[in-house]
Amino acid sequence: MIRPALPLVLLLPLAACGMGDDESTEGNATTFSIHAQSDEGNTTITGDGGKVGIRIPGFEGTIDIPGFQLKSDDLDIDGVKLYPGTTITHFGIRADDRGNRDSGSVDFEFVSPAGREAVVEWFRERFAEEDMTVAQTEQGFTGTTSDDDHFTLTLTADGDEKTQGKFTIGD
Repeated sequence: MIRPALPLVLLLPLAACGMGDDESTEGNATTFSIHAQSDEGNTTITGDGGKVGIRIPGFEGTIDIPGFQLKSDDLDIDGVKLYPGTTITHFGIRADDRGNRDSGSVDFEFVSPAGREAVVEWFRERFAEEDMTVAQTEQGFTGTTSDDDHFTLTLTADGDEKTQGKFTIGD
């Protein structure tokens, strides 16, 4: 079975996101990691600084994807976009399909160009607009997606004009 290669297929649309001639992303490339475990073998794909390392059963190599940068318009959770001008610094996928397991998660880390309170308010309004079931916590928000996947959103002030965040969906 080719299941361990599935994350490689998932990487292909990501490779096209946020690429172009815009040189303003230089030095700000999004890192990413995909880790999948199955009874047929393990798959790992990692990217940092335009280099992508791939390890799947029967293949190991590195390819270049220069300028890979995800931004606020490239992602949404059930219609909720990130704060305008946000840059995704890391995107990760983890899956475990060994034996009776069927678990996984998607997480991404980001930096928003606004103070924490403005970003909290942005998400509070967008979650309400999309009728999402969420609870505000001291760290950010928790809730459930339309697919009944649990999520957490952690927001941390990084000075007065920046907010660091982490969105985790799944296990």
